[in-house]
Amino acid sequence: MKENSLFFKKFIAKRGEIGSVMPSSLPLVKKITNSIPFHEVKTLVELGGGTGAITHALINKKEKKTRLLVLEPDEQFFIFLEKKYSNDRKTTILKEKAENLKMILNRFHLHTSECIVCSLPFATMGREKTTKILTEIRKCMKQDSLFVFFQYTPLMLPIFLKQFRIKKVSYVLLNVPPALVFWCSPLEK
Repeated sequence: MKENSLFFKKFIAKRGEIGSVMPSSLPLVKKITNSIPFHEVKTLVELGGGTGAITHALINKKEKKTRLLVLEPDEQFFIFLEKKYSNDRKTTILKEKAENLKMILNRFHLHTSECIVCSLPFATMGREKTTKILTEIRKCMKQDSLFVFFQYTPLMLPIFLKQFRIKKVSYVLLNVPPALVFWCSPLEK
């Protein structure tokens, strides 16, 4: 309940930066995580940890040796996540923006990620910022890496298609609001 209250307050205070009035639902989290080949992932990245709905599932499903980096730029969400998940030594919560992903991976001597999970509300960010973040994500992927993200509208899809090939799409009705989940791979360089 604490998560819902914090999320709603952030949605009101930071319109455009927070995409929903409440955290991702369990059906959405399951849909996102059930198609990730965790046994193949050495470095896992989550962009936009929020209150940890997806973070929790990633921690529980990832291999013990897998390194998880969670980027959350909002101070309160960051503190919330840090308190909640600081006991997992293979999980690092960072108060960072997605635009800095390549620099962050390099700082940890990781360079690329086999899977990037993203909860950022691209539809409210605008084309320029969305393109910048997608370019940064693309730089951090190998050809066989997986990029999983969800959106509430397909509005920004043409921008995604310039850098990624959609492998699978699914619709989750049991979420507020309902969400489209995309599993993508990078286009050839």
